[in-house]
Amino acid sequence: MKNLKTKFLASVLLASLFLTALACEEETAPSMPPNDPPPKGAMGDGPKGDGPKGPGGKMGDGNPMERVQKEMISEGSMTVCTDAPYEPFEFQDEDGNWTGFDMDIMREISGRMGLDLEVKVVPFDGIWLLPAAGECDVVASAMTITEDRAKQTLFTDPYFDADQSLLVRTINGSELTSLESLSGKSIAVQTGTTGESYAQDNAPSNATIVSFDEPAAMFLALESGEVDAIMQDLPVNADRAQQNPNFTMTAMFPTGEQYGFAVSPDKEYVAGKINDVLDIMKMEGVYDLIFDSYFGATAEIKPIKIGMILVGPRNDKGWSQAHFEGGEYVVDKMGGEMFTVDFVNPSDSPDLTIPDVVSDMINQGAQLIFATSDDMRDGITEAAAMFPDTPMIFSSGDTAWKEGEAYRPELTNLGNIMGEMEYGQMIAGCAAAIKSKDGKIGFLGPLINAETRRLANSTYLGALACAGDKTIDFKVTWIGFWFHIPGFTLDPTQVANDFYDEGRDVVVSHIDTSEALVVAGQRAANGESVWAVPYDYEGACDQAPEVCLGVNYFNWGPAYMMAAMHTVNGSFQPRFEWIGPNWSDMNDPDSSMIGWLQGDGMTENENKELQVFIDQLSGDAKTMDTGALFKGPLNYQDGSVFLKDGEVATDQQIWYAPQLLEGMIGDSSAD
Repeated sequence: MKNLKTKFLASVLLASLFLTALACEEETAPSMPPNDPPPKGAMGDGPKGDGPKGPGGKMGDGNPMERVQKEMISEGSMTVCTDAPYEPFEFQDEDGNWTGFDMDIMREISGRMGLDLEVKVVPFDGIWLLPAAGECDVVASAMTITEDRAKQTLFTDPYFDADQSLLVRTINGSELTSLESLSGKSIAVQTGTTGESYAQDNAPSNATIVSFDEPAAMFLALESGEVDAIMQDLPVNADRAQQNPNFTMTAMFPTGEQYGFAVSPDKEYVAGKINDVLDIMKMEGVYDLIFDSYFGATAEIKPIKIGMILVGPRNDKGWSQAHFEGGEYVVDKMGGEMFTVDFVNPSDSPDLTIPDVVSDMINQGAQLIFATSDDMRDGITEAAAMFPDTPMIFSSGDTAWKEGEAYRPELTNLGNIMGEMEYGQMIAGCAAAIKSKDGKIGFLGPLINAETRRLANSTYLGALACAGDKTIDFKVTWIGFWFHIPGFTLDPTQVANDFYDEGRDVVVSHIDTSEALVVAGQRAANGESVWAVPYDYEGACDQAPEVCLGVNYFNWGPAYMMAAMHTVNGSFQPRFEWIGPNWSDMNDPDSSMIGWLQGDGMTENENKELQVFIDQLSGDAKTMDTGALFKGPLNYQDGSVFLKDGEVATDQQIWYAPQLLEGMIGDSSAD
């Protein structure tokens, strides 16, 4: 995700290319990622290998990236043919570096395949034939998948939706607003494009169609008055209208076009792996970040009123505070107001229902509601049905996941956002194993459900991966809720003390609050060598930094801001987002959903050892070809088979974990 941060921020702080260019009430955004992009774990219909299956997953067949590398026409490089410049898809920046939506996507893909990106500029007419001719490995040139082209080349799955549009001089903006208005006029098109075909098929018979080899020549011809209009892909015309006040986009024509990358017909394997990487990028949220960096989510920064429903206190140094600060991030960037109701749980607020809270927030003007706990599932789905015109986010939920068990397609205003904390818990488990003298680790768990089981499992797998010669003794104790409720849950302070009393020198916390770290600090002050890993919140180590091995935390702000931006411009759609770290900088507040901050409790050498593991996870996530932790053989706690030898878990298998893993001590169910 090199240089992605600045582009993401630009999309947040500046304007979208599109919405200001369109005066069309029926379209809130002129172009989008491919319709109904695959949710996390879903694969497209194009040629594929086995595909990535989970955190650190592997693509099925030995070393797939090594095979891809061998099929390239130039060793060590992916050669990409493109017709440039064609902003915002492919162009060179002021330093001569290739950039644009297509180029950033291809750079990410090639990097994950262990290849350098080489760009070859060619004319667009017939560009799809070049891979078969050995001129390049891939065509990335904002190219529409058509039946005729597909007979001569092999397309990947679609990666972008686009329509046709009309660009005219601003002085003619009120008169040239339709195909009919072009009667007797001249229309510029680019040779070999679908814009050319659309104009030929639909323009008035007395209109003159003028073909150009290069887009730049078309724009010059329009500016000079040589032609009256340009028929071109909507995002390209929108970009030009944004850059040049002398141009205005006056009409769009829904053609249902989809862009694809093209490879040689005999390179099905390569096409499959490109599809696999694209799917992973969508699953991780990387695709969305690149998309939003060029096409944005809003035409202007508009203030927004949001409602934040928290299960615990907003200052818990854990889960609820992380969400609260995520909401503050939105309001700080966009302006507006946040309505917060905390302690929304059966013990603290037994008579308070989620629909009641939502109703009150909407009455105060809230435009977007965040429900931030799995316990709110029933309430937020009921509220979404009651208020269908108000967008809502159910954090950690799966109601918008088509492959999910709780899919609710009728709730068109309810989306899901969750971080891939599996990675964070693997890091926490690894840190615990490195630090523990004898490999005896305690896991302080909240209540028992699929989410908490999968994260406990992730922690255990991380510990196993970093155990070295140690035998891992991993015990899980559940307190009964996300934080301590006297008379309702076990006391986490007592549980942490019990762990240390029985000789466990590291406790990894998965509850919303920091009792394990506080206890470790107290005991260390009395001379004990004990340590802890808190959870959820970036500042959690502050309460006892000397015994803190590090903290794996959520950063909700950027993802919440995208939801807010889509809300204010009317483009909100229910999406299931399971977002991983920005491996280039896990602690980047503007791009990384999952972070890891080193603690003072680790020595320099221990942190170096931990970094090796983090780098491995990063490599797994990007290339999907080594060391998957959710890889068989693995059994469940009752001895039944979870994954056969060499088998990699699907996203569904990870998300809906039915048991703890074999080797873990503790209950898999509350029964």
